[in-house]
Amino acid sequence: MNARERLAAMIRTNPGSMTVWSTVEASTALDAYRDEVLAEAAETLEARGYRLLGDMVRSIVTAGPEEKASASTAPTATPPALEARLAQLLDTIRTRLGKWSTGVVMEVRRSTGGPTQRGTARRDLAELHRRGHLTQHGAGDGRYYTLTRKNDRPRETETGVADGEIQFVGFPPLTLSRWTLTQLAPDYYGKTYMQIGGWLPKSHPAEHRPGGTAQMTYAHLHGHAIPRDLTVQVETKGYGTPGRFMKIQWRKDNA
Repeated sequence: MNARERLAAMIRTNPGSMTVWSTVEASTALDAYRDEVLAEAAETLEARGYRLLGDMVRSIVTAGPEEKASASTAPTATPPALEARLAQLLDTIRTRLGKWSTGVVMEVRRSTGGPTQRGTARRDLAELHRRGHLTQHGAGDGRYYTLTRKNDRPRETETGVADGEIQFVGFPPLTLSRWTLTQLAPDYYGKTYMQIGGWLPKSHPAEHRPGGTAQMTYAHLHGHAIPRDLTVQVETKGYGTPGRFMKIQWRKDNA
């Protein structure tokens, strides 16, 4: 019996039947139903290509009691509302250009409408940065973002860093040149992600690399200890050059 069927069985539909459920039983059933709905939502998001959003929703299901209580009482945007807000912010940044900090976003939203909370502005900027639309500058209170332009994209230049080796389940090991290891700013839900970015060999065949959700067996990067057997998100893009740039992201607290 799944959570939905259990709740249906608990609802009184026959006046002649009077089963009394305890507060604990009712609360447990409601929690199980919520987890079931969130898991279904995560699967739907992932099937439609919103893998990071799906991972975020799934993280609520696996969260501890305190995190779930916080999530259930805090006002959160539904994915469609979040996407609409991010699209509006990105359109504004593309129109006005310049430097964008949390304070600037708050000021703009006070005059044009939209949520003016500092945390919301910070997470929205971080999410646009994660998606590659914005370039991050500085750290802490001095952090600001600018619109990512062609010259801001990764360049195929020599850095003197030894090539890294990555292997994913079901694929042969691959080599990443000019790689970087970055801790991204917290996302909308306050989760922190790590990212490996680097260039694949120009002749690397597409069938020898994963896309979307993958299991990274190991990542050998000189001077860094990367946890093994991580569930990651993989994206490979071209920037008008023969080589292709690969980004590998995973949630830091999963390590």
